[in-house]
Formats: sequence, C-alpha cells, structure tokens
Amino acid sequence: MLVTAYAVQRPDGERSVLFINKDQFNSHTLTVMFHNSADNGDHYFEGNVIQVSFGAQSYIWHPQGQNGYANPDGPAVRSVQRGGKDVQYTLPATSITTTSITILRRFVQ
Repeated sequence: MLVTAYAVQRPDGERSVLFINKDQFNSHTLTVMFHNSADNGDHYFEGNVIQVSFGAQSYIWHPQGQNGYANPDGPAVRSVQRGGKDVQYTLPATSITTTSITILRRFVQ
C-alpha cells in the first residue's frame, strides 16, 4: 500500500487526517469520506479544508559528508480548498500531508 491514512478527532473538535504517500515517483489523488457506525452514515468535509504537505517539494537532503545540506529547506506547503462530497485531494510524491476541518456533512444517497 502506497498511501496510509490516520484519522483523528482532536480535543478542540476539529477533525484531521494524516496521509503518508510512500510513492517516491507519483502523486496520488483521493476523496475523503468518514463512516459513522452510530448513525450508519457517510460524512465528508464541508467548508474550508486546510491542507499542509511536507515532502520533496519542501525538503531534499544533499549528502556531502560533513558539508551536506538541504535544498529546498522548507517550509511545508499550505493550501485551503472547499470541501465537498466529490472533492479530490492531491498528495505529492513522497510526502506527509494533513487535512483539517471543523465541519463534517452527512452524505445522503
């Protein structure tokens, strides 16, 4: 599996998902949906979704013994996009990405 996801509801009520894209060569695009077993409903992000990615676009180590250096050397890339049932999120190659939002909307088929 090239992409791993970890979801959490933080103490402040915000929901976040940490994605790890282990694919060194390709970005991956996905949609995010949460299933709530209590109401047997599927939910998706609504409102502004904050996405922060850290990967090769932010940091590359150039080994040269004691003179090794990073270039680029940060910062993480931050973006905001609207949530929604069919919204797709892109994970850059070899990256760690978080998506965070306060509001979830129930998806009714």
